[in-house]
Amino acid sequence: MHPELTALKELQAVDLEMDARREAIAAVPASIEREKRYLTGFESAVQELEKELEAARKRQREAEGEVQDFDQKLRDARGKQTLVKTNEEYRALGAEIAGFQTKISAREDAVLEIMDEMPSREEALARARGEREAARDRAQGEVKKHERRREELERELAGLSAKSKSLAGEISPEWLRRYRGLRKSRKGLAVCAIVNRACQGCRTAETIKRFLEIRDSKDAIYACSNCGRILYYEEGETEDLSLPGEDDGAGYSTKIGSVNRNSQEVIRKTSIPGNDHNQWVFVLRCGECNYEYGSNGSDNHQRRCPKCQGGAAGLSY
Repeated sequence: MHPELTALKELQAVDLEMDARREAIAAVPASIEREKRYLTGFESAVQELEKELEAARKRQREAEGEVQDFDQKLRDARGKQTLVKTNEEYRALGAEIAGFQTKISAREDAVLEIMDEMPSREEALARARGEREAARDRAQGEVKKHERRREELERELAGLSAKSKSLAGEISPEWLRRYRGLRKSRKGLAVCAIVNRACQGCRTAETIKRFLEIRDSKDAIYACSNCGRILYYEEGETEDLSLPGEDDGAGYSTKIGSVNRNSQEVIRKTSIPGNDHNQWVFVLRCGECNYEYGSNGSDNHQRRCPKCQGGAAGLSY
């Protein structure tokens, strides 16, 4: 194999690992925000119960104040009974006294009802506060985990970046420029295998003559006649081995059972053509919610679940 082609293969492997690290780093803030939202629910529950408890205490104070006011008015009314001169005045004063007694009784009942509710309200608040503290401990622990993971990923990325620069120095400016252009235009896969005459990037078959030239060449680098990807051949390589696998979660993966870095598993291949060049529809299943949907084989490596991860809508199958 041409030395530059070897370097290009190694460079792509490193760059794909860097892509995965960058994506994981970019996902950390959202993960931390999810933990904060998780905690917010418990804090809101405590605040609501605190408001309800304070409102009940306020109603109790108001009712007790009204009892005192009506009790004073009742005493004043009774004090006037000895001063009335007519039966009509006496009856009116008696009705006023009865009204005060009714109001006092109603307010006292309200106070008792509120007091009866207080223990359960206080218990509910204490329970909610305990749950909030447990949730806070959990959220803080998860946030620290995410932050440590981000630091680890950043260290790994720095190491990979140095390795990428070193490998780039082994490649001519022309092929390096071409490689980087293909990485941008071909969804990160610039270098891929040719297996049984077919480019594993776009599935287009080369002529037998050209395939043999690619297979046997030691001093030249070839590109796919259709998609332009840089091609390599290794004896005994199969289609599954020509594609990045489930461990690194990057590249085109059509292997049944493979899982990309977003936990999307390839379940089966269908006989339905996809909407990307020379692609077939594969059925993927989300590892988080078990939702199944269709995807171009060329998109399997980067797919996100349409249902729970905000990914693009799946293809019909």
